[in-house]
Amino acid sequence: MEAGNTTPTINDVNLLLGILSETNYLGGKVKINKSVSEKFFKEKVADPLGMDIYDAAETCLELLNVMMREHLVNSLMVGHDLREYVLLGYGGGGPLHLLGYAGDLPWKAVCTVPHAGGFSAWGGACMDYSHRRHKSVGAVVTPDMDEATKLQYLQPVAAAWNELEAELREELKVEGFDPDQVSISRVVYMKYYGQLDDVEVDSPVATLDTADDMNSLIQAFEDLYAKMFTLAARPDIGAYHITEVCVIAKVATVKPKLRKFELADKAPDKAAYKCSRPVYMRGAWQDADIWEMEKLVPGNEIDGLAVIEASNTTLLVPPEWHVRIDAHDIYWITRKDS
Repeated sequence: MEAGNTTPTINDVNLLLGILSETNYLGGKVKINKSVSEKFFKEKVADPLGMDIYDAAETCLELLNVMMREHLVNSLMVGHDLREYVLLGYGGGGPLHLLGYAGDLPWKAVCTVPHAGGFSAWGGACMDYSHRRHKSVGAVVTPDMDEATKLQYLQPVAAAWNELEAELREELKVEGFDPDQVSISRVVYMKYYGQLDDVEVDSPVATLDTADDMNSLIQAFEDLYAKMFTLAARPDIGAYHITEVCVIAKVATVKPKLRKFELADKAPDKAAYKCSRPVYMRGAWQDADIWEMEKLVPGNEIDGLAVIEASNTTLLVPPEWHVRIDAHDIYWITRKDS
């Protein structure tokens, strides 16, 4: 429990299961009272469920992992193939649960980084600088219209694009950017007429002056729709409804280069090994190797069951997983039988 809180949290669960160390919170700078976590978890969770405290804690952890796995699948299943994606665990707590929410799903790869706690800030500092602006419109075209009429009905889309682009260019000019530094991309939110939800379509054209422009935009929508909803029947009416437009003005930033290190031996230096600690997993206490993340180097490899601890993050490696640190200090994690 932290700062007098009496409601059990998932970190209380990790502490009770031996995954988190009570002496290593923020590198030992914050004192943890494990007995208080045990008291309140037993009182508010385990006893009401009629369960052993450690079985209840592991059930809570698995419930969280299931929810995270479902969220990942639901986020990617529309138009995407998990086998094409690398799962990266970041944030202070990301690596802690990474292999739990990776599960048995067929990711292209699974990885994390030793600076996981600062990864979001690092990414924010490296990303391109951009302004994004939206505007609602109402543009409908139907198959009974000729091309000239369809183009006329789509002019509010083109007008909104031009209006938003002018506003964004002026904003970036005031901020000191040269016009040549600014790149523009356009988006529409589009659906088949009568459907409830629209989809975000990156426009392949910058204007809607010609029938070819219009048809390219419609084709981009239809291609995306077919990719996202492969099991759904596409309406045959050929009526389209654009509900909103967006313009993104972007200025490219200098991108960092990842440092490349010489690879050390697969076996970590003895100084990186902290101790062995019991971890409750799959209904039993098991001895886990505890490693100090700051003392692991590129080239090192570690087998689970292991806990790799840093001052700002923790990586749990279950028994069936293996960690390899590459030349860029990225932790690639694979199943031992793969």
